Amino acid sequence: MIVSSAEANYWWRKNDPAGALLNNLMLLFIAVPIGLVIKQFYASSFVVFAFIVPYGFFLRHLAVRAVEHYLLDHPEEFEKFEEAGICTHLSAPYRELLAQRMPFGICPLPGIWST
Repeated sequence: MIVSSAEANYWWRKNDPAGALLNNLMLLFIAVPIGLVIKQFYASSFVVFAFIVPYGFFLRHLAVRAVEHYLLDHPEEFEKFEEAGICTHLSAPYRELLAQRMPFGICPLPGIWST
């Protein structure tokens, strides 16, 4: 199963209070540097603002894990997620290609061996 991180983040933000809270905290990465510049803490402002990108990547990682966890608990909802474009199944040729390249079962994509 391949999960789209952007779509997963949108779903997580709309359907889970933790996702909504963590996504709203992103606004602090904009507001706090402005306040720091007003107080003339330019270096601190730059450091805080620089962390907005890693935090965004971290949120997307958490969103993908939240979708995977939700689908493990509610497998009957997979079709709905697939129709929404949040996740897709891997085709059989692609699974075989990955199995050849990673013969010991070490694979970066979760759920690769399930059908």
